[in-house]
Amino acid sequence: MSQDIHPTLRRNVSDHAHDLLIALSSGVDIHAPGWGSAFGYLVGEVIPNRREERFAEYLTKLGRKLEQLSQDVSLIRDLGPERTALFEDGAREAARSTTAERIERVAGIVAGGISLDEDRALLTRELLAVFASLSDAEVATLAYYAGIQPEPSPQSGPLPERAVVMEAMREHQVHHKLRTGRLLSLGLLEERQVLVAENYRLNDRHGQKLVKDRPTVTPLGRAILIEVGLIERR
Repeated sequence: MSQDIHPTLRRNVSDHAHDLLIALSSGVDIHAPGWGSAFGYLVGEVIPNRREERFAEYLTKLGRKLEQLSQDVSLIRDLGPERTALFEDGAREAARSTTAERIERVAGIVAGGISLDEDRALLTRELLAVFASLSDAEVATLAYYAGIQPEPSPQSGPLPERAVVMEAMREHQVHHKLRTGRLLSLGLLEERQVLVAENYRLNDRHGQKLVKDRPTVTPLGRAILIEVGLIERR
């Protein structure tokens, strides 16, 4: 279990997960006799405490983010409907996150929205929904097009053969194109067409052709990068 969780939450998570496992296993056995023990093994061995632990980590990180924003954590008791929904959306996304870094980003988005009014909290909910649809690799590709960080290069073992290197590069390019295409379809990137000289006939208009320029980040894409802390908020 992650150590980045408040001790009280850590104890509650452990107790709750045990009770939940028993209840779920019993329920499965009632509706499908013989499957209860198999389901209990699956949950107990494959995903023990995972979602509960992630939720506790989310609460811990959210509290810290609110403190950084000089917000009293007790304000959660008086949230309006949109800010309450934002808190719940963040909890769901944190529960399915697979890295501490992603939970940190979710907590940051939610903390920022909770500290705003209801209308702007609704906008933050919409941005969180877009972020939730992106993989970490897609966020990294978006940051690459914004010039914030380099596109991750394919990893290979020590002194790989040339064929292995070339295959890794081809696979990397395919994945990069897939991520770029999805970011374009979501409106986080946009493409422009520019006229370039063809066959070096610089002064001949007929010697020009339209080609796709490098994709650029849209205002929506920039807003996502701001929310996840990759671009400083102004």
